[in-house]
Amino acid sequence: MTSLVPDKEQLGTLFQMTRKKEVTEAGFSMPLPEFNSGGAKFAIGATRVVMDTSSGFFKPDHPTGPQEIFRHEFAHSMVEALNKYDNPDALFLGQENWILEGFAEYLANRGASGATLRTAHARQLVRNGTFRDRLPSALTWNVEGEEMLDFNYYLGHQAIRYMATKYGEPKAFGFVAAYYQGARKEDAFRQALGVEMATFEREWATFVREQTR
Repeated sequence: MTSLVPDKEQLGTLFQMTRKKEVTEAGFSMPLPEFNSGGAKFAIGATRVVMDTSSGFFKPDHPTGPQEIFRHEFAHSMVEALNKYDNPDALFLGQENWILEGFAEYLANRGASGATLRTAHARQLVRNGTFRDRLPSALTWNVEGEEMLDFNYYLGHQAIRYMATKYGEPKAFGFVAAYYQGARKEDAFRQALGVEMATFEREWATFVREQTR
């Protein structure tokens, strides 16, 4: 199910159980629990995608924007049924958004040629020393301002893109699926890619710097 809304106020209130204090996203994929599914687990029966048509994705100067945000949000919907919501990492720090959002960004831009809308900004942050060769932290994903949030989306995208480039898309998607299904991120690296997280992070940082030269 898809709903288009005229502004962020409705994006933060429409179909929500509680009003969001601050809305930073342009859209979201809302999980809908199965009716009378039984059991203790939260079973997903469907999703509702809501998008803000006043966002930059729907501006005339960004003709591919609607396609990008639709693909991004439906990427979330596509894997939502795998989400266990009780991932050991998430219980303490929150879910690793670089995995969730990086996967959605990868599918949103898959097949596109050239730089993304975030590349120019990312290039500036890499050149001025903001990039510390680390994957975005769950603790600081959304607390350092809009500029860094935008950069975190870019870094997550490049992480999944690097996985697909080096290990192939099936293994990259397998990594995402393993994390959604409850594996710690370190274990997902070992299970799906056969590599330690520290090794991946080091090689991915080199890839990011190459992409932003």
